[in-house]
Amino acid sequence: MRLVEASLTPLYQQVMDSIKDDVDSGKYQTGQRIPSEGELSQIYSVSRITVRRAVSELVDRG
Repeated sequence: MRLVEASLTPLYQQVMDSIKDDVDSGKYQTGQRIPSEGELSQIYSVSRITVRRAVSELVDRG
């Protein structure tokens, strides 16, 4: 998925939405680990800090 830097939606939110969509679509099964921060950083072409915030928000939301 390509992120839109010019979007009003922050990059971490776009990453979070993409990961959530992947979980909802069954790409990642319950109990399966998602890629590491480093891998997600490369997949989305964003910093690890951005990925960390996205994952942290998802964890906080359950």
